[in-house]
Amino acid sequence: MPLKAPKLHQAALAVQLPSQPTQATCASLVQAVLKHLLYARGHIPYLFDQLLQQALEEQEEQEQQQGQDPGQPRGRRRRTRPKKSDKRRLQFLQRAVALFDTITPELFATNRPTRCFLLLGASTSRPREAYELLLPAAAPVSEELSAAAGAARADYACRVLLRQLISSALDLPEGTAAEHPGKVYFLMQAAPSQEALGFSPKPSFRLAMRRGVHVTLSLGAAWVQQQQQGQPHQAAEASNPETRGVKQAAESKKADKAVTCGEGSVQASQEAGEQGGSVWLQSKWVLRGLKCNSDAPMG
Repeated sequence: MPLKAPKLHQAALAVQLPSQPTQATCASLVQAVLKHLLYARGHIPYLFDQLLQQALEEQEEQEQQQGQDPGQPRGRRRRTRPKKSDKRRLQFLQRAVALFDTITPELFATNRPTRCFLLLGASTSRPREAYELLLPAAAPVSEELSAAAGAARADYACRVLLRQLISSALDLPEGTAAEHPGKVYFLMQAAPSQEALGFSPKPSFRLAMRRGVHVTLSLGAAWVQQQQQGQPHQAAEASNPETRGVKQAAESKKADKAVTCGEGSVQASQEAGEQGGSVWLQSKWVLRGLKCNSDAPMG
């Protein structure tokens, strides 16, 4: 009997947010999802912020050790060469921080939903795992809202998002990216005339996955659905806990008609983006996952 070829596993998750996100909140949400998926899919051994803090502390400790005895002759000073793993970790963190810095609020439109992709694998066309992010059109910022209040609101939205991602992790399909950490690509849609520092146009982007995992995350699903239907948003629907949970590809049409999975969804989304005056942009900062030890703490 011939062996069956591995199939493409698809799923969709409708994430409810406490309020319609602003441009700054959209940027914070995307960064939070990327950091979470890098850890959850085994591309870094610790949470990203913990990994960055540990690297900064080790770098500061090394600088202190080198400057402990400045009076000692130069030739007799003890030099410590960093390990290859430390170099790779530092390079990864530098590129990751540069990637996160390029995800700015100006990239998120206020008149249409924004679509992003995080791809784990050797190429952008056939990755091992694809995570599609759909965000609603950004809400206008009130002039009375201070910078501190806006940052607090974005932080709260990120915590609400991460709680739902963690609680729904067991219901989502898992691929093989954690077993084979490789390249990490980030793409998003933007207006053709929009200047995006750190991004380059990717007009030929097509996702042609025949195997692996494709997960669609609709952030603020209530607003996305209402904007696509041309209806005003209602905060009560967005905060309704009964609408939470994981939906498979057949059910995702009810929560978000534009959120589908698989090869056709990407082609349809790109065609819709081209017709709507938007293009795909790919980040120039391509990451390569770190090797995680089996005894590394997982949370």
